[in-house]
Amino acid sequence: MKKAKLWPDILKPVVVLTVICLLTSLLLAVTNSFTAPMIAEQKRIAANASRKDLLPTAEDFEKVDCEEEGITEYYRATNGTGVVVSANGKGGYGGDVPVMVAFDEKGTILAVKVDASGETKGKGDKVAEPAYTGQFINHKAERMKLGQDIQAVAGSTVTSSAALNGVNRAIDAYNKLEKGQVQEEIVLTPEDMCALAYPNGGALTKLETAVLSKAADNDTAADAVYTAEAGGAVIVTTGTGYTGEPITVYTAFDADGVIAGVYIDASKQTEGLGTRVGEEPFTGQFAGKTPPLSLGGEVDGVANATMSSQGAVNGVNLAAQCFAENFAQGGEG
Repeated sequence: MKKAKLWPDILKPVVVLTVICLLTSLLLAVTNSFTAPMIAEQKRIAANASRKDLLPTAEDFEKVDCEEEGITEYYRATNGTGVVVSANGKGGYGGDVPVMVAFDEKGTILAVKVDASGETKGKGDKVAEPAYTGQFINHKAERMKLGQDIQAVAGSTVTSSAALNGVNRAIDAYNKLEKGQVQEEIVLTPEDMCALAYPNGGALTKLETAVLSKAADNDTAADAVYTAEAGGAVIVTTGTGYTGEPITVYTAFDADGVIAGVYIDASKQTEGLGTRVGEEPFTGQFAGKTPPLSLGGEVDGVANATMSSQGAVNGVNLAAQCFAENFAQGGEG
């Protein structure tokens, strides 16, 4: 067998391959130095085209530094005709819901674009359609509420609320950077949550003389009754979920006692588990049904959150009892 020679058989191929690799890397670096600016410019042009779709009067855009919560991009038209703000709306079923909002030079909303690609197909993704986004047009740069200023997409209250959250974040950023106004954080009131449960209920009025029920077999109790302008009512109940933490359920009924919608405040439950009973896949199961309902029967529980799921079902069932006592069986109201 022929003995391998060090240079021609071992070292030379290694050197050749090393030189080839170095030359290839150098060529790629040179190519990138020429193409990177062009690629960046193409991305800028494409992004500006999207912004220009929302603000056609803009000649070009300049980026503005903005560190406000939820804001991903803030661009001002170079000819002073308005602003386009990109924001993430918190609380969608599939995560944050990105939105783009265009304001004219007076602070009026000209257009809203919603990226609902991460939401439920055929349901939550409908917030990207003009039937929802068109509601924002011509509104001033003032925070809006779901069920009052903006109506939710039927069966998609969670996604509708998340998209509105993104628009409100854009409004806050616009007011701060353009007008020097700072918006204090808004905390949802019980009335706000009632409106989320019954977005098509119209004005809600608290029934001061309501009969407030208590469950016989668990610790759930009714807190309040609100009559709805469109008919029916919203019943607020509070019980317990995991480790005894409170879970508050806002159950909306139409005039016939059929559930029109449910909003659940599960913020005290375990993050990522019990809190999911407040999300649309769970709350959406109740609409159109007539209690009493059972977990595992008419309602599927959230995986690994049985106690929180049961607490929510208990709240809905007690709300139906309370509705009957106040309306269907001649009770007060």
